[in-house]
Amino acid sequence: RTLWGGTAQGITGIHEWTLSDMTQGVLVATNESFAGAPVDDDPSTMQDILDTSLVSWLLHLKAAAESRA
Repeated sequence: RTLWGGTAQGITGIHEWTLSDMTQGVLVATNESFAGAPVDDDPSTMQDILDTSLVSWLLHLKAAAESRA
């Protein structure tokens, strides 16, 4: 489990990633929390930005893990 948080550009984020050993590899699950005026002002756009960011990070993690397999 990796847990971190902080504030940037008026948004406070808390990020939790858990890694679970599975028969066919490792399952990575994320739990994310965003709060602040930018989120309150446009939650739909902020959700889209968060989702895009998570997909990018997970694809980078997958590529790094597979390059070492």
